[in-house]
Amino acid sequence: MSDLLPSRPFTWDDVLRLHDLVRRSRHGDPRVGGCHTGDLYWVLRATPPDDPLAGMRAWHTANGSLEAVAWLDPPSSGDTIVSLDADASTFQQALDWLEGEQGSNGRASLSIVAQHGDTARMDALRQRGYRQSTAGDVRLRCALGSAPTPVPLPEGFSLRHLSHDGDIERRVLVETSAFNTPVSPDRWRLLTQRLPTYQPTLDLIAVAPDGIGASACTCWYDEENHRGEIEAVGTAAQFRRQGVGRAVLTEGLRRLQALGATEAVLYTNIGNVASMALYRSCGFEVIAEDYAWVKPL
Repeated sequence: MSDLLPSRPFTWDDVLRLHDLVRRSRHGDPRVGGCHTGDLYWVLRATPPDDPLAGMRAWHTANGSLEAVAWLDPPSSGDTIVSLDADASTFQQALDWLEGEQGSNGRASLSIVAQHGDTARMDALRQRGYRQSTAGDVRLRCALGSAPTPVPLPEGFSLRHLSHDGDIERRVLVETSAFNTPVSPDRWRLLTQRLPTYQPTLDLIAVAPDGIGASACTCWYDEENHRGEIEAVGTAAQFRRQGVGRAVLTEGLRRLQALGATEAVLYTNIGNVASMALYRSCGFEVIAEDYAWVKPL
């Protein structure tokens, strides 16, 4: 085994380095997988409200290059981003840390996703006592050779990108209702200000006639690979099955295509029938299923 890399708590100064690591950890084909810059929002939003970087660890070379990052997603999950050029022992170090942290928090197990086709990660997890579960994510792709046809909103609804504090409040309420996980406006501002690929014009919200946020969709554009990601999209519970989710998602795809995106990707949980129906209606196709691997601690 190679010498162990030094590690330390993740800091805000690492955010730009993390974007570089994401580029170095990605494959060119979304069917193969790899983290997208938009995934970083979802990673950071799940951290404790009093410390957005708690539960994160960074591994780096002597010259400061970031080689891996690991994080916990309570109560039972964790994950890592590892450079494609990193030694296999780096992933083992990340797992050591994740399992140690999870155990010290009194948790009975750790779950980590291995993307379809990543046999090296699967083999490493299997050798450490992990077993594949039936839970996980569905990966979907939408080709953007041309702009999708706009979807009309119900009468009295409007659609726009976030432009003021009132829109942020509405966006956060939609997020909380759609995913049953609280996100504060302050956390939203903090994360979007810190993530360099965030564009307000790609953060969309559909507003009901009474001014309440009905559905929202945040898009991220990877200019280098001409690829967009949808992270996250959701509709408040009282506005589902009215077409607002399809309208806001389609507008997001249109804006990505106008920027030069040739495709867009998104993820949903395996077994989420309602979301799958929505995404298929917007032109997405399933390209892979990525299963979670679980180890008792």
